[in-house]
Amino acid sequence: MIKSKIEALFIVTFVTLIGAGCTGKDQSNGSQTSSGARSTGKPGVANNVTQQSGYSLFHRSCVTCHGNEGNGFGSRRGPSLKRQEYKYGRTREAVMESIRHGRPKGMPAYGKLFTEEQLEALTSYVLTLK
Repeated sequence: MIKSKIEALFIVTFVTLIGAGCTGKDQSNGSQTSSGARSTGKPGVANNVTQQSGYSLFHRSCVTCHGNEGNGFGSRRGPSLKRQEYKYGRTREAVMESIRHGRPKGMPAYGKLFTEEQLEALTSYVLTLK
């Protein structure tokens, strides 16, 4: 009996959460991009949703080389992303270029794996690492 009540509660919670996420309505002051990230409408300003998306992408694709915290302690020993300067530059354009096209002797190209919105989110996240 208790097990069936717990299962029913889980199902109701799950359906409620799914329903809330599927409304397609933007409940913030910004607009919603095709990736689901909300934009503040201010170029170059990463908001919380974009940061979370970038964080998720980083942890799915980058930790093997750059480590969980971007400190360079990944199993493939990529460089730390917490340094003040990067070999190829720490500007938005330079970081996106590195992600999109890769770099010699190590950094693979990810440009064909990510959408433009995902590249933006990942770049924004990488630039927050310090």
